[in-house]
Formats: sequence, structure tokens, C-alpha cells
Amino acid sequence: MFYKKEQEQILSALIVEGPGYTLIEEDSALYTYPVDGWIHAESLNAAIAHFASAGKSTITLRQCKLALLNAGKLQDVLAYIDAMPEPQRTAALIEFDYANEVERSSVLLNTVAAAIGLSESELNELFESAKVL
Repeated sequence: MFYKKEQEQILSALIVEGPGYTLIEEDSALYTYPVDGWIHAESLNAAIAHFASAGKSTITLRQCKLALLNAGKLQDVLAYIDAMPEPQRTAALIEFDYANEVERSSVLLNTVAAAIGLSESELNELFESAKVL
């Protein structure tokens, strides 16, 4: 389902047409969100959580790991951390296993993202997608 926040209302639709785009549920994984303010979320609760966190620079560790899994990057991250020298490896493992939140500006996040080949825009997209998980 697609959702958009306008003032204090949340709009929902299965198909959204706008200038130069048509969003359809079957192709929802093909789009980079938001599209003209529209996002794709599995439920209204997920959309509400997204809009509540919009603009925030943190996500939960759970959201981070699920986004990495969905993007096919979780194993790349684990392999990179495993190959780090000590004591950086242990410090990274502690962060990756026990942090409550992940900050977008985190040195570890940005270092690992660059090491596994994520561009700045890809990392931003991944971080934003994590907010609805």
C-alpha cells in the first residue's frame, strides 16, 4: 500500500498517478521512495512509524539489520567486520550486536558502507528504507 502524509492526514492508495509516474503495488520494489511524498509500507502502522521518524537521523539496530538483509548486504557487512584487525573488530561487533540505535553519521556505519561499495546516495536510500521496517 502507498501512503502520503498531507498536513495531519495520511492518505493511502493501491495505485498512485502523478506527473511522470504511476506507482502500482506489484512494482513497489522498483521505486526509490519517497516519490512526490508517497512511500510504500506494509501497513498503516509502518507508514505512521515512517512519518513519525522522517527527518530523524537514527534507526534501531533491528531496522538496520533488516534493511541490510533486504538489500542483500548483511553478509557483506559481517564479512567486512570479521576481517577487521583487533581491537577494531571486537568494538565493531559490540556496536553491531548491542547498539540500541544506529546514527546516520556513525563513523562505523559510513566506513563499512564505503568498504562494501555503497555510495552515499545508496546508503541514504538504505537508511530511509530501514525507517519503515
